[in-house]
Amino acid sequence: MPTPLKSLDPILRAMMPDAPQCPEPAGVQAVIQTATKFCRATGIWRELIDDLPVSPDDDAILPLQPGVRIHEIEFVRWTAAGYNGNPLEPISFQDLETLHPGWRDWTPGVPTLFSQRTWNTIRLVPGAYGDVAVSLICFPDPEATTLPDFLVRDHRDALASGALARVLLTRDTPYFDPQMAATHKAIYQEAEDDAYAAQVRGQQKAQPRVRGRYF
Repeated sequence: MPTPLKSLDPILRAMMPDAPQCPEPAGVQAVIQTATKFCRATGIWRELIDDLPVSPDDDAILPLQPGVRIHEIEFVRWTAAGYNGNPLEPISFQDLETLHPGWRDWTPGVPTLFSQRTWNTIRLVPGAYGDVAVSLICFPDPEATTLPDFLVRDHRDALASGALARVLLTRDTPYFDPQMAATHKAIYQEAEDDAYAAQVRGQQKAQPRVRGRYF
């Protein structure tokens, strides 16, 4: 089931004490930009498609709600009876063409690979009739006006600080305040780091892996 989406209003209200004169469109843009960075850095927003039908004749389109984009495909599992959700190996389309140039002529059967010729689709190799389970790591579209309910509920203050770190650096505005922007940037970054560790560890307390930092 798709993740419920919610208005940005709680985040915008949390921003107002430190930027009361910020126009709403600027605030919305800053929130979506911050949420995009947060989701891409932490991998916290997952959409699970349980039964996506596939065939050997066409690419399977990954269904998305309006305002949602895919950051990466976390896994694809072949769910046909008797295969226990076997994970398929990802392969770039360029490598597929180079390493398996005759793949289009393969007899449909049990897939072992999945590739992508166009955005928001997958292609199984060999082709097959059946269903797959797909996990997607997502982020908001730049024009989005909503976010996942859990982001607004659980990470409101972090997203508000990240957005403030952006809007408070807008020159020639009454709310230009580099010092306060730096404070909110530090608050946001700590929250992002904590969210990443918590998401990787989960409630099962798995050991987190090391990640790169790109700001």
